[in-house]
Amino acid sequence: ILEDGTQLVLNGGSALHIAYGAQQRRLRLIEGEMLIATAADARAFIVETAAGQAQALGTRFVVRADDDGSTRVSVFEGAVRLRPRESPGAAQVLQAGQQAVFGAQRISAPTPVHEESTAWVDGLLIARGMPLGEMLQALQPYSEAALVCAPEVAGLRMSGSYPLDD
Repeated sequence: ILEDGTQLVLNGGSALHIAYGAQQRRLRLIEGEMLIATAADARAFIVETAAGQAQALGTRFVVRADDDGSTRVSVFEGAVRLRPRESPGAAQVLQAGQQAVFGAQRISAPTPVHEESTAWVDGLLIARGMPLGEMLQALQPYSEAALVCAPEVAGLRMSGSYPLDD
């Protein structure tokens, strides 16, 4: 819980920098993923990533910095304004129930958000037809060992609920 009452939950392998000032509240997500429930405050609440900015408009949302430099934002309550770093004029507002991926120059079309995408907060990975290779990438922040599979099985589809501490 931050000084203003905002609640943060960090996923495994996450790192951020917090800078609160008189005019704004700013977080810089260096890597990983975080769930944010903003507290009411007159100051702007901005999350920066390598791709650009996500400004909370009174909300509960997830920000994930991907290895390719893009950022995924999923909005569960309220709204979030996305601004790509190199194309701030291409800003887009996501409403509750929407998610989008953005890079430094553009934002994808919004798609429906899935509530199970925050299952990590409860210590679970929920897979629904997830390729094995992607599943291992999702589990990697929770393991000290390298999680890999042969390319010929990386596309096998996995489904189920998996505890992240096992």
